[in-house]
This record gives sequence, C-alpha cells and structure tokens, in this order.
Amino acid sequence: GTSPLDTTMAECAGRRIGEMIEQTLIGSVTGISYGTQSTGVTAHDGTSKVYGYTNHPARITKTNITVPTGSNPEVTVSEVLTMRSTMYTNKFYGPYMIYHSTDWDQWLDNDYARLGGSNANMTLRDRLRKLEGIADVRRLDYLTDTYTMIIVQMTPDVVRAINGMDITTVQWESQGGMRLNFKVMAIKVPQIRYDYNGVAAILHGTTA
Repeated sequence: GTSPLDTTMAECAGRRIGEMIEQTLIGSVTGISYGTQSTGVTAHDGTSKVYGYTNHPARITKTNITVPTGSNPEVTVSEVLTMRSTMYTNKFYGPYMIYHSTDWDQWLDNDYARLGGSNANMTLRDRLRKLEGIADVRRLDYLTDTYTMIIVQMTPDVVRAINGMDITTVQWESQGGMRLNFKVMAIKVPQIRYDYNGVAAILHGTTA
C-alpha cells in the first residue's frame, strides 16, 4: 500500500491563518497596508483601513473599568449596565456579545453572591448573561490586554467578514520535480461599519 500524506503542517498552517484573522478582528494585529498612491482618482495614504474592535476610530470607548478583585462583582455588573446604557444612548439596542480578555476568566468564573450574601448559586459570568440583551460572555484567546471588555451589537450592519478567498492550499514543483512545495493562503478581512453619526456599535472598555 501507499503511505498516507502527513497533513499536520497543512492543518497547523490553516490554524495560523485563522488565528491571524481573529487577531485582525480584535485589533491586536494591524491590518494590511496597501501601499501609497498620492495622485489620481485612487489616491490613498498607505495607512491600513482594515480595523478591528480595539483600534477602529469610530468605536465607543470607556477607560475606567474597575479592576476585579473577586470581592467586587457588583461593581462589574454595574459597569456593564453603564456600558449597555451608553450603547442605548447611541441608539444601539442589541443584542450584544461581550468579549473579554483572558485575565477576566478567573473572576468571571468565580462565585457571585449579591451584596456579599453567602448563598452563591451562579458565577459572575452567569450573572452577566442574565442581563437583558446580553447574548453571551466569551473569552477571546488573543485578547490579552489587561482587563479589557468589548461589547458588540450582533447585527450585520455592525461587522461582517469580507471573504475574498477561502483557505486554500496551492502546490508546485521545484528542483526538477524532486521537491513538492505547499502554501496555505486566504483572503479574509473584517469590515466594521458605523452609522450616519460616525459611531460604530462597538464599545471598547479598559481600565485606563
């Protein structure tokens, strides 16, 4: 029989592409710059226009989230309610997804007891999920900024994926056919939209 082709590297390459797409959506990786052309009808400055949740110029920001300690879950709930009210003020009414940095996990999965009561029957994450309009509370593996929360209105007029090319493997021969080369590639970028007032339905919350 024939030996099966080892596809481990192809799988890893596909995973790296997915991770890069996620980081571009988050904004932790700067989107592609397309070069500079200073004249003509297609003049542009070469600065990336591929933005993510944390670097889009039209996003809403909150820079005073309280650092969690495990004993102040009420403060977190109150601040999420404040952020939801900010979305309301900007006429974004949900439903919302809350994405959070990895360091929130230990606090969001900690017991929640209202006003310091001793009968905790849910986690802080569970409590946030019970808020009206909050669809879910999820960690983003590549969002590693300190105690960051991102609230996104989950409607297609806010963010969509532009799919120029699905993840594809191409191959070619070299060294007279003695060597077979593979490359895995894709063209996928996020498009974040904003309203007539120049505001996107994305709230980027940080501690500073």
